[in-house]
Amino acid sequence: MGRPKKDQSKKLVNFTVRVTEDDLAYIDTHFESRSTAFRIWLRERRLREYNEQDNMETIYQAYQEVFIEPLLFAANNGRNIDHIVPTFAGLYEKRYGLRPSDEKVRAHLNSKMISILQT
Repeated sequence: MGRPKKDQSKKLVNFTVRVTEDDLAYIDTHFESRSTAFRIWLRERRLREYNEQDNMETIYQAYQEVFIEPLLFAANNGRNIDHIVPTFAGLYEKRYGLRPSDEKVRAHLNSKMISILQT
């Protein structure tokens, strides 16, 4: 009998990251190891992205009456929603203190436009 095969999806991959000496000093004094620092950063980044989607939905629900008409108009006239992306991003930034990328806002508003068309 041979050894059981390792799950390839859990395989660790080495890679190189360039940081300044100041960043390295900070990492070395605040984290158990450099790899731990990266894993924590990655976990926090993923959580921030999940929260960003939830927050976008919250903004949309709060200002739905502002966005429904422009989304309906866009749906019936070529689906260009570029003119409402800055408004949505500004409302998000005002509430959460961070401005999401235009691409993420556009994707969220596109999904809302499609759901409006389906109802």
